[in-house]
Amino acid sequence: MRVDGAELRSPPDRDSLRSLRPVTAALGSPMSEKSDALAVPVDVTMRRPTLFGVPAMPILAAPLVVRRAQVEEAGALAVLLGRAFEAESWDAAGTERELCCDETVRATLVVAAEGRLVATASLQVRPDVPECGWVRWVATDLDRRREGLARALVIGVLAMAGQAGCREARLHTQTDRLAAIPLYLQLGFEPFVRGDPEREVWERVIRLLSGEAGGRLT
Repeated sequence: MRVDGAELRSPPDRDSLRSLRPVTAALGSPMSEKSDALAVPVDVTMRRPTLFGVPAMPILAAPLVVRRAQVEEAGALAVLLGRAFEAESWDAAGTERELCCDETVRATLVVAAEGRLVATASLQVRPDVPECGWVRWVATDLDRRREGLARALVIGVLAMAGQAGCREARLHTQTDRLAAIPLYLQLGFEPFVRGDPEREVWERVIRLLSGEAGGRLT
């Protein structure tokens, strides 16, 4: 399973599970499971209600460097994103247009290792909701996962969102991408619930992450 390019290869750590407790409480009373809501991946939203208290950017071991992507790296970004999001089609021209030429995309961060791009994440601020910064296109190369690269990039995007005048942050993910959800919870994101269907879906996700569901997403 993957979330924005990361795979779940081991159970969430204790800090991740601890972060689930207030989330579970916030969801309210349990709902009846009328259907297998997670048999098919469901799009969900997470929200960080404030940009205060963003952790400090972790220091990555050399030769890893966090920096802004350059326009001429659109081809390398397309390869990285295509490997992470296998259901989507990425090419150099489309990546340049979407990440480099769209004025709502304030910045795209990358982790580079001796010139090779191994992880990325972007900040998008939409003009109709300027107070909200969207964390977009988080991806890590297959052979560099579980090294804290996504964590560093998401923290960097959150810091840039605060500098851009945003007051909150949001992101989209899917319910079959369990690896990054504990990371997002640790970084202050919460399930964004607008109704009973979303509440039911999130309750099942939390139970899966807590090891209480006795199963896994397929």
